[in-house]
Amino acid sequence: MEKYIEVSEDLRTKLMKIFNCSKMTIWRALFFKQDKGLNPKIRHYALNNGGVLMTKAPAVETIHTYDHHMVQTFPNGAVLDIHMPTGECKVTHNGKEVRMLTIVTIPELEQLQEEIEKY
Repeated sequence: MEKYIEVSEDLRTKLMKIFNCSKMTIWRALFFKQDKGLNPKIRHYALNNGGVLMTKAPAVETIHTYDHHMVQTFPNGAVLDIHMPTGECKVTHNGKEVRMLTIVTIPELEQLQEEIEKY
């Protein structure tokens, strides 16, 4: 998932003054477009002074069932069905089974969601 740091306009202006840089430099740092030079310092300062780390995620319907399943329905016709206790996943697209796998971590789930979004 794409991540960024949400900051107020006041903090954005303050960052430009403190680090003596342009609005574009601040944008590249806050949206993790570069990982060199001032960028890590800008992100560190922002996070310690009111900035909030955010992620962009697909807007999908998510249903949690009584039998411990999480079912996500994507706009492209894909459905992700996860049995939460075991991590077993079934992915269908337009009613046809596309994939079966087991996931155990949140980053694995995020990666799978990104893949499904592209079907």
